[in-house]
Amino acid sequence: MNFIYQTSLFDDGETTAPMIWSTIHNSANTQFNPQGSEPRITNGDALDAFDMKAMKKLVNFDAQKWQVFCENVGMTVYGAVALSWCKGAQIENVWSSWRASAFPLKPTPEFERPARFINPSLLPNTNSLAEIAEAGNNKSLPICAMIAALKGPLNFDLPYELLRTSPPQIASFLRSRMLRSDIRQVNDSSLIEIWSQTIKDTEYDVGEEEGSK
Repeated sequence: MNFIYQTSLFDDGETTAPMIWSTIHNSANTQFNPQGSEPRITNGDALDAFDMKAMKKLVNFDAQKWQVFCENVGMTVYGAVALSWCKGAQIENVWSSWRASAFPLKPTPEFERPARFINPSLLPNTNSLAEIAEAGNNKSLPICAMIAALKGPLNFDLPYELLRTSPPQIASFLRSRMLRSDIRQVNDSSLIEIWSQTIKDTEYDVGEEEGSK
């Protein structure tokens, strides 16, 4: 491995890029198995805070150097989202790195977890689905990741026709968020049924039921 990655480039004079990479991946493998399925432990909030602290150490680490490092060891979804904290990071590079990792994004906690680590300064400060879709260039991965990263309820402010014709991955996230909402509009039940049929027999049919939170 290139010497620069074994040398500390951080303020504490000790932390190295491989140390941060190992930290965030060890936490993910402790909390979930490598494919994401069932949680292994219950102290997820503590691990999330620990990993966020580790990623924030990358704030003065060059984004291109981190991306090259991750590509050399094998791009992962956690390497991709950590990239968002690096100096000079661009959100399109985060999305392309996520795609390169081949990590699936589905509306369940274990698969949504990486999205919650994306640097919020690179994401639109909105709960508007219309604005999220525009920021994501109408592409499924960015839209779903931004929905997963939301801290509040999603505002379904797109025309009914666009909502009902959403592709399976987006439909699964919209259905999930609508099922979790306590406030319903007149067309919501029909949309939930349409989205249920859209995702049926696809990898995005995660079986979330009415009333799930």
